Order: sequence, then C-alpha cells, then structure tokens
Amino acid sequence: MKSNMWYMRQKEEFGEDRSQGIRFYDNTQTCDYLPHWHMTYEVIMVIAEDLTVIVENERHLLHPGDIMVIPSGVVHEIHTPPTGHRYYFLLDRERLFIIDGLLAVEEALQPCMVIRKGSAPEIEQRVKTAAAEAGVARDRFGLTVARLELSRMLIDLLRRH
Repeated sequence: MKSNMWYMRQKEEFGEDRSQGIRFYDNTQTCDYLPHWHMTYEVIMVIAEDLTVIVENERHLLHPGDIMVIPSGVVHEIHTPPTGHRYYFLLDRERLFIIDGLLAVEEALQPCMVIRKGSAPEIEQRVKTAAAEAGVARDRFGLTVARLELSRMLIDLLRRH
C-alpha cells in the first residue's frame, strides 16, 4: 500500500514549530481516522474499550493496556468504539534519529508493533509516564520528559528484538 500513498493525506502535526518534537492527545472522541500516514512515529495506548487499527490492510484489535507503535510512512486507519479512552503520541522522526542507533528501530518495527498488556511492564510504564508528563505539561519540560520516555521506550523495544 505504500506505493499508493500519493492519494492519501499526510497529517501534518508540527507545522513550523518543531521545537518539542512531540504531540500528545488524550482522546475520548468517537470518530474514525480514514487511511492516512505521518512523517512521525505514532504510539497508541488503549486505556478503556477496544480499538481497531488497520495497518497496511492488516486488522489489529487492541484491548485496554495494549500499545501499538507505527513507524513513519506506514499507512494506517483507526476505528474508535462509541465510547473509550486512548492516548495518541506523535513523535517527530527527525528529532528521534539524532539519537545514535535509533535508525535501526525503523526496520524492526515494520509495519507496526503491538505490545500486549502485561507482556512488557517497563514499556507500559514508560508510556504511562510520558502521558502523565505530557498531560500536565504547563511548560516545555513536561513534553521534553514525555519525548525522552518514548525515545527510551523505542530503545527498550529494539533491545528486545
């Protein structure tokens, strides 16, 4: 599906302000996100209710506590239930790859990686910490800590493979 990306919309998340390198959405909205792609990494953590994510035509059913990591450039769509709660993070790819060795993450995660609840407590904790920091970010430090936690999460995932 990557070869047909020309007809899809890339969601621009950062615009001119790339200073933080992260966007955080504490989401309870009921809406579907049609096929799209980002130049960012997307990290999803389901908090309440199941969530369906289709990544390059493969359907993934995520349950509360599950985490999905979608690398940049991967076509995906999200179908939300009538109720539910989830965290979405978008991480600026350019900011991530200034860290030596993180380029290897790109291949290891293709087309996506699902971490089931309880299978990797350290990964879950990093995402929860990132959400807590980003959710109360009244200054630059909260978002910076969130980005660093998610960078560490990617390194942890790479070490596991």
